Amino acid sequence: MEWEHKSLSYGDVARDENGEVLFAYTGSRGARSVMYQELKAIEQGLHKCKDFLVRKLVVVSDSLKAINALNSKENASWETNRAADY
Repeated sequence: MEWEHKSLSYGDVARDENGEVLFAYTGSRGARSVMYQELKAIEQGLHKCKDFLVRKLVVVSDSLKAINALNSKENASWETNRAADY
């Protein structure tokens, strides 16, 4: 079966130190790369954390490439740089 990606989406959940949900969100940015979606999800989460006045946080992702891009261990394409630079 061949998959056509006309649109990709992302979503995430933020929890406090006790595991309680602070907020959850989803979004879509059209048919861009998976890496872009991963970094966009992290970027949106950081914005939400700022809105909730979260001062300390740990970013967790199932994408090692996204984490490496955030830690400047891996180059991101030009379209993902904005999210990685946040």
